[in-house]
Amino acid sequence: MKKLVEVAAGVILREDGRFLLGQRAPDTFYPGYWEFPGGKVEALETPSQALVRELDEELGIEVTSLRPWLVREHAYEHAHVRLHFFEVAAWRGEINDRVHSALTWEDADSPTVGPMLPANGPILKALRLPRCMGITHAVSAGVDAGLARLDAALVRGLRLIQVREPDLPAGVAHAFAAEVVRRAHRRGARVVINSDQALARATGADGVHLRSAGLADLALRPDFEWVGA
Repeated sequence: MKKLVEVAAGVILREDGRFLLGQRAPDTFYPGYWEFPGGKVEALETPSQALVRELDEELGIEVTSLRPWLVREHAYEHAHVRLHFFEVAAWRGEINDRVHSALTWEDADSPTVGPMLPANGPILKALRLPRCMGITHAVSAGVDAGLARLDAALVRGLRLIQVREPDLPAGVAHAFAAEVVRRAHRRGARVVINSDQALARATGADGVHLRSAGLADLALRPDFEWVGA
């Protein structure tokens, strides 16, 4: 069994939302692949300390603002790694790469480089998710009021909505969910339906948000772009 290697990686974000990728050098595993900057966590280091050190060594910057974001594991042919991803929103110094073949600032919705290092690839999809999600509750506010609140939130920039209406009558819930999807898509927002895969398909929603009980009963991943729990 391969030893688990702890790795820290930074999603370095500019003010315009673009993030930094580096192309792996010819003398490394997966040469030419693109990755988020970072490296191994050394003995007695925390992942955040390791990332601060690695970004200084690799890019010549001093991180002044970072927050934990995602942790995921990946089994390579040569190693089993656990990656601790951090969002890096502020730093001192000019980025001056010392280890990669090239650097690029990318947009999650339309990346221009590839291939991505396998352990890093799914992070591109995660970056497309908005940082907050609105959850409907039309059963208390009323359908019309719920839709009015949705419109106001969309105008303010909300881009991810969960329709969670277990107490609405089935016909009303279907009509409400369909209207939420229509209004959200018109504004470029995504909609997930709580638990009900059939309703998500019928209304053209982007995905489902499963409860723990429903998740345990699944044999296969639901056929939606976005699946959460």
